Amino acid sequence: HPPHRAVRVFAATGQAEQASMLGLRCALLGVLAAAVLAADGSDANQDCGSCGNACCKIVYVFSDTDTATLAAALNATLAEGGADGRYTPQETAEGALGIADLTPYNTTTDFIGQAYHLTEAGTYTDTVDFTLTPTASGKGTRATFFSISQIGGAYCDAGQNYYNIDELVSGLDIEPTAMIRAPDACHGA
Repeated sequence: HPPHRAVRVFAATGQAEQASMLGLRCALLGVLAAAVLAADGSDANQDCGSCGNACCKIVYVFSDTDTATLAAALNATLAEGGADGRYTPQETAEGALGIADLTPYNTTTDFIGQAYHLTEAGTYTDTVDFTLTPTASGKGTRATFFSISQIGGAYCDAGQNYYNIDELVSGLDIEPTAMIRAPDACHGA
């Protein structure tokens, strides 16, 4: 029986123990490297396939900004390419470029939008989707942003999808009053 012989050979020469120790050392090194990267913040916002591909979902609350004002600010930011100049508003199902007004349809969400974001190296394009919903008071906005890597097989994104959302919101002249991350996306490896 060849499998038993292979086990006896490894056990007799000590290679199994050496291979096991090497595997343990590599695993420990990987854990330490991940801890160092997370400690300096470089991969703290990384997502590793939580959507079947790398993605990120963040909800921002703008307590003193109504949905129409926030939609206008987002449209203006997108028209200029965002803070880094690499956002492109996309046509919505309603025919609008960037952001569509859903208020005529009497839905709970007032606006819906989409933009593409080109990575810094110009290699990849990601999709950023968002909805703007009035808060319970009616005076504020609950803005839900979702970013996903367009390239299939994007497992760990080094925080790119988080960046796509954060950079877009940072480019607004309006500051959010709260940020809520989805419990299963863009929290590090």
